[in-house]
Amino acid sequence: MEATVANVLVIAAFGLLISVTGGIAYLTAIDWRDRRRREQEQREVVPGRVRREQEQREKSRDRTRREKKQPEKTQGRRSKKS
Repeated sequence: MEATVANVLVIAAFGLLISVTGGIAYLTAIDWRDRRRREQEQREVVPGRVRREQEQREKSRDRTRREKKQPEKTQGRRSKKS
């Protein structure tokens, strides 16, 4: 009796292991496929409004990067009062 319970538990553990591994492999493959599709779409030349929106996003991103790089300007000397 003890041997059959142990065998059932071992078989169930291997079944779960295979199921979880298969699920992870499936999700990884789907994510990889979606990432390839998105990168492909970004590489293509997009005409019209969508292209302008992409350019505006890039300009905005560049502007925020430049702002982060510039140190804050501090007032070095006090101005003389007249």
